[in-house]
Amino acid sequence: GGLVGHNHLGNINNCYNSGNIDGGYWGVGGLVGYNNTDGGIVDKCYSTGHISAYPDRDPTHGLYRFGGLVGDCCSGPVYDSYWDIETSGTTSSPSGQGTGKTTTEMKTQSTFNGWDFTTVWEIIGTNYPRLKSNPDPALEIEAEANLLPTEFALIQNYPNPFNPATVISYQFAVNSKVSLRIYDILGNEVITLVNEEQIAGFHNYELGIRNYELSSGVYFYQLRAGSFVETRKLVILK
Repeated sequence: GGLVGHNHLGNINNCYNSGNIDGGYWGVGGLVGYNNTDGGIVDKCYSTGHISAYPDRDPTHGLYRFGGLVGDCCSGPVYDSYWDIETSGTTSSPSGQGTGKTTTEMKTQSTFNGWDFTTVWEIIGTNYPRLKSNPDPALEIEAEANLLPTEFALIQNYPNPFNPATVISYQFAVNSKVSLRIYDILGNEVITLVNEEQIAGFHNYELGIRNYELSSGVYFYQLRAGSFVETRKLVILK
């Protein structure tokens, strides 16, 4: 495996591997070679390395198991974890371990369901996610070539549902007149969060329910930037 060979009792979370994996005939995985049911857990991880497995290294058994994220498993659970199907060269992972995504999807924050992009992860420019506490300098160097987004997007707020605060992220490729508004379930405008000219780039807005005296329930938030319009749902718990 790119990170771990045999995950017997470990809990691997918030990790990634970007290196290539040159393996044999059994248990060759982008992140973990073998994830054991006795307690091996993989949670919120990803892999982008190319997978090379060679059945002729064991001509008796041939190629047994390999995968973009996990090489082989015995029902060891994998949660909210992904691999790049383009850079890895494989669209498979045994027993449905993890989810394969395109390179573009792997560089898009909304792909990573349930990940903490407030305190744990971040995406800089057109890169893959990196850890805020231990940022990979290679990802930062790559980002210097293009620090601006290439498209308009409104990202699903995280966490969601939430209490007492959540972060709404959005991006746009050119300077724009931007409005970000909250609506109730009946379509009535409740709050205007942003209404101003903003420069192109990646933007975050932290919404705290105490600041606006919002009650629990379902709301919608809408971004308008130039001709771009997108709406998403958020849920407040109390």
